[in-house]
Amino acid sequence: MAEKTHRRHLANSPLKRPATVVFGFEEFWPTVYEQYGQQFDAIAELMHLGDEMVKAADETGGEPVEKVITALTRASVTAVQEVIVLCGNGCGAGAMKVVRGMYESRWTAEYLRRQPQQVEDYLEFSKILAWRKLHWLQENARSEASRITAEDAKRVEDDYNQGKARFTGPDGRVRTRWSKQSIRDIAKAIGREKQYEVNYAIACSIHHGNIEGLLTNFAPGDGTLVPDPPPSLALVSQALRCAHANVWFALNTLNEACRLDFADKVNAAQVHFSEAWKEQRASDGRNPEPTRRD
Repeated sequence: MAEKTHRRHLANSPLKRPATVVFGFEEFWPTVYEQYGQQFDAIAELMHLGDEMVKAADETGGEPVEKVITALTRASVTAVQEVIVLCGNGCGAGAMKVVRGMYESRWTAEYLRRQPQQVEDYLEFSKILAWRKLHWLQENARSEASRITAEDAKRVEDDYNQGKARFTGPDGRVRTRWSKQSIRDIAKAIGREKQYEVNYAIACSIHHGNIEGLLTNFAPGDGTLVPDPPPSLALVSQALRCAHANVWFALNTLNEACRLDFADKVNAAQVHFSEAWKEQRASDGRNPEPTRRD
């Protein structure tokens, strides 16, 4: 255990600033790269393509739905960088929490690509969220709420009153999400129910701390389970593969939604994914492999 925990501190002494501070487990970097170097390199290549495509989409301007899909794609490209940092430091469970958000971002983007008329609901829901935050502050953090000017508070109230009918159900209640569809319904609508039930479900379990998620912090020992804290290779493969697939799907959606001229590069990235994960995919059929259409 000492071997895994000796670099947890940020400084050699709480009273003296060290010459160099390392955030993470530097001694683990060669270990994880030796195991997954090909995959890290393929993801890095895809990140460069993502930056190029997002920039191109920004320059095209486009309709509101295209701008939302571009922003969601940018979130996916940012998230895969976070996954790399976490996996590179042996924090696979933490990376899976980021992967959960990647699923939701790219499923939402693809759903809006297919249902562009719903983008107004997506955007208008900001009025509901702002109103809820304002009222929570007024009820639970009055000192912070007092910093909000009367004009800003009135604007939030007016926006809410103007927009709430869009999200009010037959029972008179304002719903708690932008879409009438749950994230499961959205995943099913775009043909991704399997990923919802497997990889996304595991990420949710880790995030919520149920027994399935809790057990990811342990490894088999001598007839029992022993704690397996970072740095560890646990869940690193799954997190990297899910993140890799998610960002590829996100770029595929962006290319089609914004009518970019990147089909050849996106298709090449699909081939690189398959090559990078060929051996691992043969032994673990649960993880996703990009296919041409979401």
